Amino acid sequence: MPNYDFHQLSPLDLERLARDLLQQEWSVRLESFKSGRDKGIDLRYASGPEKLVVQVKHYLRTGIAGLIRDLKKEDVKVRKLKPSRYAVVTSVPLSQEDKNKIIAAVPSAPLEVSDIYGQEDLNNFLGRYPDIEKAHPKLWLTSQAILERVLNNAEVTRSEFEVQKIHQQIRRYAQTEALREAEKRLADESVVMIAGPPGIGKTTLANMLIYEHLSQGWQAIVIDRDINEGAKLFKKDVNQIFYFDDFVGATLIGEGITANDKALLSFIAMVRVNPSSRLILTTREHLYEQAKTRSERLRHANLDADRIVLRLHDYTIRQRAQILYNHIYFSDLPKEHVSALLDHGFYRNIIHHDKFNPRVIEWMATRQRIINVPAEEYCNFVSQLLQDPIEIWRHAYEEELSKHAQTLLLILWSSEGRIAIQILERAFMKFHANRVKKYGYRSSPHNFNRALKELSGSFITPQGKVAVGVIDPSVLDLLSAVLSEAPDNASDILLSTYSFSQIARLLNFARQDSSGRVLQAIKDSASEAAPLIHQLMCAPRRVDYPNGTSTWAESSYPERLSIIISLAQQTCTPEYERLVEPMVEAVLSEPLDEGSDINGLVDVIVKIKPRDSEQHFPLREKLRARVFEIVKNGCCSDELHQATRLLEETPAKAEIQSLKSGFEAYRADYFYDERTNCQTSDDFDVLISDLNSIGKILDINTACMIRDVEDERQKFEEQQEQYADATYDQYKEQWREERHENESIADMFESLKSDN
Repeated sequence: MPNYDFHQLSPLDLERLARDLLQQEWSVRLESFKSGRDKGIDLRYASGPEKLVVQVKHYLRTGIAGLIRDLKKEDVKVRKLKPSRYAVVTSVPLSQEDKNKIIAAVPSAPLEVSDIYGQEDLNNFLGRYPDIEKAHPKLWLTSQAILERVLNNAEVTRSEFEVQKIHQQIRRYAQTEALREAEKRLADESVVMIAGPPGIGKTTLANMLIYEHLSQGWQAIVIDRDINEGAKLFKKDVNQIFYFDDFVGATLIGEGITANDKALLSFIAMVRVNPSSRLILTTREHLYEQAKTRSERLRHANLDADRIVLRLHDYTIRQRAQILYNHIYFSDLPKEHVSALLDHGFYRNIIHHDKFNPRVIEWMATRQRIINVPAEEYCNFVSQLLQDPIEIWRHAYEEELSKHAQTLLLILWSSEGRIAIQILERAFMKFHANRVKKYGYRSSPHNFNRALKELSGSFITPQGKVAVGVIDPSVLDLLSAVLSEAPDNASDILLSTYSFSQIARLLNFARQDSSGRVLQAIKDSASEAAPLIHQLMCAPRRVDYPNGTSTWAESSYPERLSIIISLAQQTCTPEYERLVEPMVEAVLSEPLDEGSDINGLVDVIVKIKPRDSEQHFPLREKLRARVFEIVKNGCCSDELHQATRLLEETPAKAEIQSLKSGFEAYRADYFYDERTNCQTSDDFDVLISDLNSIGKILDINTACMIRDVEDERQKFEEQQEQYADATYDQYKEQWREERHENESIADMFESLKSDN
């Protein structure tokens, strides 16, 4: 009979094990019943008048005393539930006296001694139902007997596999489909390649596979640097599993790739044809793609068929919750720090964070790494760690990526992390050519496609059919750090820009860079950059297509002017100062019917203070006159409201008259559409606020217009209520599922409080 103490299981693991065992023993289907924290039900079976309720209690830390303490609290819930049968399952060893105490703790429950299952009873069930034991790998993989067997096998093969460390890691493993898929690949094809970005869980998955094989008597051979290490230890008639971590970085990056890829592929072929051999390879996706571009043999080896790619978005919210839960439950974190994560539901911030990463979770749940962080500051520490996990990407970027891959990533950074592939290629050609000339990099016509393949799946991912973007927001954080630390990169971007939006991105970043080095790099590049900026800032906004349609590209001229003024003011360089006047002229020369940006113009005028520059003051007055010229022909209410800001200075009668004329044109041509096109209650509020302000400033009665808006809002709200009723049934089930999942996750983390 098995002899587990169940310490390797979390409360959630124990509940699932208890469910499977009792279902087999009782020949019924038990449902998990997590409808809230106060219902007092873990498992339930209901059929007609029969209502069976099961409570599953772990209590490996507090033992029988903690179990009795909390069962007494359950009695009130039992009175409300009125079950016809009640059962208690616990991992705590129980004597007959202990079982009697349990019955006394819940006097309202119809509880018999035969329905109380302790540690010995669970082991008895497992002896009778070995298939259930096998279906719970965390149970048997982490047992002492398996550990001793694994240690013996590892010692026999003199493996570098860190058995004790992996034994501890298995407890924290949250099982996903990737494990089953990898097991199937090994069974069917004898080879599996696990790929993915840094920190995603490649090594953990590989360790699980090796540990399983060691527990089944296989010998593990850990290959360190050279595939020939595996070939020397290969034995045809012995069950052997070979593990080569970061196989691309160890063998296929560098000058010896031609010889190394041949040796690697020969070894893979040898493993495939031998039924007693298996091979696990891990790699970062970008390194694998990089190696394929350099090795024809690798491109034609069809290793992609053996590849499992781990991606962050593949983790469901439930799986994220389990990863975090397991790391907390099996950690040695101080109780005060655990409480900080649980109080006020802070754990939700972690599992929903867009930079969630298993490696970050491991880091934050390791006592040694937070020993100097007070409990009251722990949540802030975790938030900062999630917000800035750049170290996960730094090594790969600095040591493993090719120069052309780094160049492509810098272009992505300057494009806010997303760009059309067609535009990216043109931008890359210009940027890379400049860097080749400046730094003497090697270049070839294939650099762009190779960089794209190298980064795909590890640093970048497709965005629809025609664009790419960074695979994780923390990649952009890394690139921001790269620019701060090496501001020459900022100069390179500035001198290779393909669009004005890149200049805006770079300048905004320079403002936030506390070191001032990026701004200095922009300043130092003024003589070379100014002509290029001049060309981009005056580029036409309107793009006409062969089919007769057209669109507006990028930012408006006033927005560009605002950026140029900021550039001139922050750098105080004559080259950038001289860009202001031609940009103003571009604004003034734009046809009035081409969607002039009134709000942008007003912002620019406010930015140019009369005392700032005698040179710019005449330009400011020209822009001011431009605003009133546009407004008098009619505009939207928010633009009209913005234009009234210019009356804060001493206004001319002609300016006031222009605004009044503009208001009458608005009333006639714009008001109806604005009123009927409001899509939210906030839209109506803003429109009413604008009308109020305009009326007061221009001394115009807008009361009737405001009443019309309020009437329209009432109709809108009635329609919203009808729509909500019509769609309620459609979304009700989805809402219930989401609520059930949230409550189930809340229950999971609530259990961390009870066994302290």
